[in-house]
Amino acid sequence: MTKDGAWSASAGLEDVEAQSTVGAGDAFLAGFLAVRQRNEPPERRLASAVAAGCASVLTHTVGTLDPNDYRACLAQVEVKEI
Repeated sequence: MTKDGAWSASAGLEDVEAQSTVGAGDAFLAGFLAVRQRNEPPERRLASAVAAGCASVLTHTVGTLDPNDYRACLAQVEVKEI
């Protein structure tokens, strides 16, 4: 949510079994901040955050994510203005 609008997002991967949720929130924040640094619009920031959190739960190793998983998750993320 910003002064200009609000958005929601879905990763679209409901059938994926999480390997570990530890660090997913940190990955979400990192995904958001990485795109914010490039001055991308809010909906791109949210999409990146959701994709990073999604990719994080696909690995057993805490604190890591596979860039290929991130890209696959990002391709599935749907952002809607609310």
